[in-house]
Amino acid sequence: MPFELEAQKTKLTSVNPRAELHGEDKKPAVDLKFEVAADNGVLANFGADLRSMLYTQFEAELQQMIEQLMKKSA
Repeated sequence: MPFELEAQKTKLTSVNPRAELHGEDKKPAVDLKFEVAADNGVLANFGADLRSMLYTQFEAELQQMIEQLMKKSA
């Protein structure tokens, strides 16, 4: 299944023309980089578990420890 985004405002941020070797032959190639603002639900297009891996809720005890450390360093 190909990757698709529905109509989104997208910015082309980089174009890198280059040569690529195919055996001994140099063939033209290009790297394109795009920037898109989207919600984190779009991560499912890249991997089923990617969103849950990157976005987790802190357990209450862990959150308390973080807050205590921040108070001590302030």
